Amino acid sequence: MAVSDTRNVLLAVPGGIAVYKACEVVRELQKAGCDVRVVMDRVTDDQYALIDGQVRHVPGGVDEYLALLDERRADATDTRPEAAEQVMDADTPTMGNSERRELKKRLDATSRKLEKLRGAPDEVRERMTRTPASDYEALMALQHELEDATVRIGELEDEWLELADALDQPGNRR
Repeated sequence: MAVSDTRNVLLAVPGGIAVYKACEVVRELQKAGCDVRVVMDRVTDDQYALIDGQVRHVPGGVDEYLALLDERRADATDTRPEAAEQVMDADTPTMGNSERRELKKRLDATSRKLEKLRGAPDEVRERMTRTPASDYEALMALQHELEDATVRIGELEDEWLELADALDQPGNRR
């Protein structure tokens, strides 16, 4: 399959039983030649992760998942010079510890902002239901507030994905 034929797929999984079905979906997408990335909801009671094609319970959430990935990468590290050339291309940029730490701080801050904003649309919708239907100005103001909150959440999610991707680039993983 040519590089131009590759499809990138981002699969968002809310957690729970959906994880089991997501494994089948990921497997089929990969068989079809897609590059699949999986994002899990941080608000689930029980979190599961797809690691090496197997579902694993991750009670520590995203932090434990990242630790498992780091552990897996450390186990897979080969000290032979030819293996190092295969893993890291000479053109691949690497970042220093301070840059990596700064990205992690920004990622954590973005996550916290997202957590605070997640309930805002529901709160505005609730206020809309309590507003009299004849009060058009108040309803329009609430509609604008709802749209602004939704847009802001989308921007923060995009920022979170970009930061997570930057931290996950070859040469930047630890």
